[in-house]
Amino acid sequence: MKIDIGAPSEYGVSGIKKRIEKLRKIKEIPYGMNLDLGTGVGAYYPKLKEYSKTLYAFDGELSYLKEFPKNNPKDSNKIFLSTAENISLKDEVFDAVFSIEVLEHVKNLDLTLKEISRILKQNGLLFITVPNKYFPVDTHMVHFGKFYIKGRYVPFFCMFDSIHKKIGTARRFSEKNIRNDFIKYCFEVIGTEYMMPPFDYFRFGRSLLRKFSTRVEKSFLKHFSMTLIAVLRKI
Repeated sequence: MKIDIGAPSEYGVSGIKKRIEKLRKIKEIPYGMNLDLGTGVGAYYPKLKEYSKTLYAFDGELSYLKEFPKNNPKDSNKIFLSTAENISLKDEVFDAVFSIEVLEHVKNLDLTLKEISRILKQNGLLFITVPNKYFPVDTHMVHFGKFYIKGRYVPFFCMFDSIHKKIGTARRFSEKNIRNDFIKYCFEVIGTEYMMPPFDYFRFGRSLLRKFSTRVEKSFLKHFSMTLIAVLRKI
């Protein structure tokens, strides 16, 4: 699979608030020293800061971090450049780590989980949101050789692992993946949630679509939602 670096979330869209609310529904964010891993331009940072005593952030793309101070001018000393696979921090320093729409883009998932486990305190919490494997449309680009198109133009294809491994550019996860893969790095799942698209960029019918998505999230169809949300504890 050709993993890409992803595109950072934009400031102010409703999907930011919705993801954080669903994470807090599973487990309240500890008011301590926390880390926004893969912050991008810092779109989630202001909201996460409300629930943190101290919040640090890093990203592997310098171009994204250059945009961070525009909306977080008082926190430019809280960001640093790093890869998720080799975090330049001491062991067991954070109460919580946030990885929101990030794990699908890291080059090496195993090394990333190992590093997150290392920097989290005992009983520290990992808050994640990732693409749901069973959502019928890939929200990222797919490729056929050197030709790239948006995943929504080939629905259902990426629900099959054998196909997605060949054409996908970002990982997709199931609850089973999280329970089986994360336990190797001393994580236990506290709980999971699902989220349908927030339709932030729809001009027409957005209100109606959001009502529909809320209904889906409360039904058995939630397992086919766009985003899988989970909170894990380091044990």
